Amino acid sequence: MVKSHIRKMIPHIVDRYLATFNGKNGNDYKPKIYLEKKEMEKVGKLLSKMRGRKKVVGFAPGASKKAKVW
Repeated sequence: MVKSHIRKMIPHIVDRYLATFNGKNGNDYKPKIYLEKKEMEKVGKLLSKMRGRKKVVGFAPGASKKAKVW
């Protein structure tokens, strides 16, 4: 499963933050993990390696101290 794969890659992030996945299948999913700014780059690199594409990072609306990686 996708969640277990993410959990193996970044267990400390998945345990601390809520991760939801939207997609039709395992190959077409968009993980949404809310992180602190200092953890944003580290997790973004891991997700980009797994998905084989560049990461897209943006700030969640109404949360200046948190970022959204998807």
